[in-house]
Amino acid sequence: MSVVTCKSCGRQNEVPADAKGGQYVCANCHRFLPAPSGDPSTAVGFIGGAALGAAIGGPPGAIIGAVLGALLGHNAKGLG
Repeated sequence: MSVVTCKSCGRQNEVPADAKGGQYVCANCHRFLPAPSGDPSTAVGFIGGAALGAAIGGPPGAIIGAVLGALLGHNAKGLG
């Protein structure tokens, strides 16, 4: 189960983690809920890419790794 906050009223609703946007409605205002989102994947990819790039190629590798990690992690779903 995943917790999704309604954009209209702010109530937190529990929906299955694999739910798509527009599949479930809010228990309070009965409007459609957005799809559950994962972790802030762009930030996680940015930090992980920078660390891996720095380990392999030094400062230039860190810059390239951070950009690539952020791009790859932009639309990734989290595990939670």
